[in-house]
Amino acid sequence: MLILNGDFRKGEEQIFNAMKEVTVADPYSMEVFGRTITHNDGWGYVSYGDDKISHYKSITPYFESKIPEISGEILMLHVRKAGKAGPFGLVNSHPYYRTTASHDIYLVHNGFLGKAEMQTGKSQEYLQTHSDSEIFLDKMITFHGSIPFMLEQSINFVYKNNALKGGINLFVLAIDRNTGKPEIYAYTDAANYKLYHELYFIDFGVYSGIFSSSLLASRHFPTFTEKITLKRHVIYEMQGNQLKDITTINDLI
Repeated sequence: MLILNGDFRKGEEQIFNAMKEVTVADPYSMEVFGRTITHNDGWGYVSYGDDKISHYKSITPYFESKIPEISGEILMLHVRKAGKAGPFGLVNSHPYYRTTASHDIYLVHNGFLGKAEMQTGKSQEYLQTHSDSEIFLDKMITFHGSIPFMLEQSINFVYKNNALKGGINLFVLAIDRNTGKPEIYAYTDAANYKLYHELYFIDFGVYSGIFSSSLLASRHFPTFTEKITLKRHVIYEMQGNQLKDITTINDLI
């Protein structure tokens, strides 16, 4: 998964080609799963800017897809590898979307959370037909306040209720319904943290981005001079070409 901010047209072809390569055969999956996995369970993105929001999902594997023309200066993209139990299908491709009184919220997630432990009050049928990522977003919007506060409370809820089963790598794009101002947040952790789970921030000058580690292993990935490895247990905000540490989940450190 990735999120870009700025004039990413300068590097999008290389980045999209890198995504195709690593989703055919993830370079770090052997480390975690003991086998090479293919991310072939759909993909999607949300883009924002140029007075337009585009929210797109496809069930076609990313590496078999023609990438649509994307406008705006913010892009959040996710390619899915579903767990064995699913759920599968087009609607379960990321990003997921919810709205509150103040914000439209889009979320992508890599990892594995216990759905029952999230205690959303949803029926068993709902839990079976919705992914852990979407159920996390359901829980997140039950907390009222700023987006960082909602994220902090929902992440803490995951830990306190033993819902972290694999990983919780998150990107959130929130758009203020009154002002149109976008906010971008990221978080990373995993039950058994390995290179596979790392997220990196890179400033390319005219644009910046946060990327899953697998992307940087591709021969297609754009050349860069420096990367910042996101720390575990920290909620980050990406503002332009800056990455700001805004909240630490203190009870975990």
